[in-house]
Amino acid sequence: MDDTHRLDSRPEEARKLFQMALNISRDTQDVKSTAEASLLLGDAYKDLSKLSDAEHSFREALELYEQEGDQTGARTALIGLGTVPDTLSEVSKAEEHFNRALDAFSKIGNDLGRANASHCLARLYKGQSKHAQAVEMFTASEKIYARLGDELGRANSLLGLGRVLHAQGQEEDAEAHISQALELYTRIGGELGRANAMEALGDVFRSQSTKRPNAEQSYCNAMEAYSILGYDHGRANALLGLGRLDHERGEYSNAETKYGEAFEIYDRVKDELGRADTLNWLGNVYRAESRLLEAEKAYEQAAAEYTRASDDLGLATVSIALGQIRQTRSYVREAEAAYLEALEASRRLGDFKFKH
Repeated sequence: MDDTHRLDSRPEEARKLFQMALNISRDTQDVKSTAEASLLLGDAYKDLSKLSDAEHSFREALELYEQEGDQTGARTALIGLGTVPDTLSEVSKAEEHFNRALDAFSKIGNDLGRANASHCLARLYKGQSKHAQAVEMFTASEKIYARLGDELGRANSLLGLGRVLHAQGQEEDAEAHISQALELYTRIGGELGRANAMEALGDVFRSQSTKRPNAEQSYCNAMEAYSILGYDHGRANALLGLGRLDHERGEYSNAETKYGEAFEIYDRVKDELGRADTLNWLGNVYRAESRLLEAEKAYEQAAAEYTRASDDLGLATVSIALGQIRQTRSYVREAEAAYLEALEASRRLGDFKFKH
């Protein structure tokens, strides 16, 4: 549910700009410029959740780069193609694209390409809750970006690494990495990156009782920035965080409203993990209010989303909740099936901790 792109602007404005550039390049029959414009247009389409258009643009860029014998451009387009199935949760396909690109960039000694491919793999592993692999890849990409003097790439990797450390419960280290990313985004004028870092700091502060009062301010600052940028996906992330705060204060009605708003956005932008996490927390609200049938339905929907997204941590978490509800309702066989699902998912993970 996070990343910061190299054009820090509104996606629709970016699409129009890159479409104009593509039209000009085609008119002048400039193959290299056409490939570059197609690549950038693919990123803009992906930000707008127009995934079939994004895939078409990335494939056009790949073909043109290969036609020109530009191996670096071709591998960059391959990474772009990898991000489309990543968004669609076709995980094995995305991982194949990223690994092919990483191998190719390593062979030709292209450090920036290696960093970009490593960063994309890290994001993929993070989405699957494969934390050790995500930390390894984010760390590798951050080191390369730092050596190259690429402050935006470095900030993106630091932010990703901080989010993974937060998921592992390492809040001090998470805060340090995300704060460093925030400083870099501020220095280079990366407004979307700043908003993402503020939202991530909200998550970290919320997990520390002594810093919880700071969480709401961080989420609100992020919401304001996302609204100015017109970035609805970020607004959904901040809404989910604010809902969690209401939830923890026992303000269940407010939490349910915010979760519902977040879910609508995640559904519109086709973010499966966002939908799954929101359904999980809606289930928790219903359960706290003894609305067990609604809770069971929410958890079942969340389990289906986590399964499609290959997130075993999320699946294990909601399967345990399903087992507990069914046990309370004396559905013994159904409860046992849910517990077995959780056990299988946790075995695939190795070191299981509740999703938080």
